[in-house]
Amino acid sequence: MALAAVCSDLQTLHPTFQGAFRGFIVDHGVRKGSDEEARKVATELERIGISAKVLKLTWGQQDPKTATNFETRARKLRYRALGTACWDARISKLLVAHHADDQAETILSRVVSGYMGSGLQGIKKYSQIPECEGIYGVDTSGWERYHAFKRGERSADNSPEDRSSSRGSNPPWCEAPASRVERGGVSLHRPLLPFTKEDLILLCRAKGVQWVEDQTNKDKTLTQRNTIRHLMKSDALPAALQRESLSSMATKLRQDNGQMEREVERLYHATPIKLHIRTGKAVVDIDYAKWELPFISQEEAYHVKAMFLRKLLLLVSPCSDIALPDLDHALDLVFPEATPSRTIHSTDVPARVQIAEVNFQLHVIKRSVQFGTGLTLCRAHPMRTKANSPIPMPRAEVPSDPTPWVLWDSRFWLRLAVDPIPDISFEVRFLTPKLVGEIRHKLGKLPGYASIPARERWTLPVIMAYRHGDLICAGLPTVAKYVHAEGSQHALPTAQLLHGALECRYKNVDLHQDSITG
Repeated sequence: MALAAVCSDLQTLHPTFQGAFRGFIVDHGVRKGSDEEARKVATELERIGISAKVLKLTWGQQDPKTATNFETRARKLRYRALGTACWDARISKLLVAHHADDQAETILSRVVSGYMGSGLQGIKKYSQIPECEGIYGVDTSGWERYHAFKRGERSADNSPEDRSSSRGSNPPWCEAPASRVERGGVSLHRPLLPFTKEDLILLCRAKGVQWVEDQTNKDKTLTQRNTIRHLMKSDALPAALQRESLSSMATKLRQDNGQMEREVERLYHATPIKLHIRTGKAVVDIDYAKWELPFISQEEAYHVKAMFLRKLLLLVSPCSDIALPDLDHALDLVFPEATPSRTIHSTDVPARVQIAEVNFQLHVIKRSVQFGTGLTLCRAHPMRTKANSPIPMPRAEVPSDPTPWVLWDSRFWLRLAVDPIPDISFEVRFLTPKLVGEIRHKLGKLPGYASIPARERWTLPVIMAYRHGDLICAGLPTVAKYVHAEGSQHALPTAQLLHGALECRYKNVDLHQDSITG
């Protein structure tokens, strides 16, 4: 409630913040009476001028009390509920009340779990909301629609105005390449991290606000986190594992890591990169002359180079995170121990590795004075099971509305803006040689197929429309080419709607718009 008290004061003291805050109360539904407690908190928020909404978690058939992974499941359900609530209310910033005691508990729990190095930095003051992959508008997406809503241009993402705007004369993939890359999402902010729990309780008392605490936190047998919380309160831990020592260690690690991250950003934005979003391929030109790092230690230089390569891989990888130790082989290829002026022959065989489901290929580039490395990064061909697993496109909740967005292969956001056609179903899957044969057999051809480089063909989505099990339409969303079955009364309008209103957008990436090409 301390965070609510501060927000209430902001609303009162600054006209800019009038009505700016909304409170979400998560009811895990684990304890008897938790719903009543949630309603009481909502009432208290309303009393101090903050509108409130209770979010009741749905656990499915399993009893959460008997789940061995209770903490993990609760965290995922909690953040997904919060993220969805934010997007529904068009809120882009979520404030949470983690404090210094939470920070110490997090660090100690990571020590217990065997974390080392950067893993002991603790909770960040700012981050993208976790556990929300694939939720459009929450998972680093939806920026244009969020700001259009704030300007009053559209009432909702799937409104009639939004639907009709996507049906212009040009398909979405005729837009400028940079405009076809998603951005936005919900960010997480923790303004109370510098303050202890005792500080916040005193603040609530001074403001006349009731302090509320989840009673499940007091059960030291329920979760590992609760056990650690009990130990920290008991003074049974040595000084090195108490709050002040853990906080000091985490602060030093964050400072060191921040210095390395700034160096990575400088080098990353000075590196020529071209991202081809139609095929999901990145081409990078590294000049060794820019990679002299005299002011940092050898260990820090290793981390800077590894973090740099990770940023490159995330441009095309379907993985949301990549561990630095997994990049050792790539580091040996791109940043060998020899000096930049060493002799390299242009006839050297290009080196290839596969990391994070990305084909990572190196080429030697010779310049007049210095040498460099050219990199090509492409999505690796998927495993057979994944390649042969179609994803049904969901139907619109309201007739004539666009379908919900689908994040395909964690790289492409897809949705259909089509009128409901009886008995027509859509699915998206990896293009495969077998599918190409099926499409050509049923529909005669597959437009755009020949224009895609052979190495990238089997990493791209194909969308297919069926009526009673018969293929009537197919196409390649990233090149906006579609074909329909001759003589089918449903196929031609389906193909026309796909051409005019199928939206395909690339995932959020950290690149200047000039580095993005179609």
